[in-house]
Amino acid sequence: MKRPRPSYVSFGGGLRLLSEDYYLENMKGFIRSRRGFRGLCRAIQCPLVFGDMGQAYVDPVTFQICMKAITRAGGRDFLMPGAKNKNGKRTNYPHARAEIPMDEIRSNWRWLVGELCAGRRLAKIGTPAQVKRAMLDLTTRLAELSYSTLPTMVEEEYAKRVPEARLPEGIEHGEEDN
Repeated sequence: MKRPRPSYVSFGGGLRLLSEDYYLENMKGFIRSRRGFRGLCRAIQCPLVFGDMGQAYVDPVTFQICMKAITRAGGRDFLMPGAKNKNGKRTNYPHARAEIPMDEIRSNWRWLVGELCAGRRLAKIGTPAQVKRAMLDLTTRLAELSYSTLPTMVEEEYAKRVPEARLPEGIEHGEEDN
């Protein structure tokens, strides 16, 4: 049986939103319903974009960063929405958390993105040509910006360090002291 292709919305420039059906298919057994997936997204602070038919879409990059916030080394355990133990009762782990504070994601986003990039490299997943081109364009623009602002920055630093030169008292307009 052929798996249905995930539906997505593309806005160009690499921005693509995947439907929640894609995640439900890939997380089968882990998440059982749309309600569970939407609860997970709320718990990890990943925004959902709803279409006119009630279908929710998620930015895969944002979702990966939010999931990485859960699975970082040294982090606390995380309870999925609706998590139950073997007896079918709601689990109650006092050391686990059920949501990720937004401040944690905001303060650690550089580390999270770095860990995701390292994970891609360790898994030998290549970077698409479009992303490489965008990275090259960005670094070129940053280099050009730094070259254009460097003289101003050096001038300001020089002005702070070296006081303005002044002539001694009495020597004005080429007059000498006798």
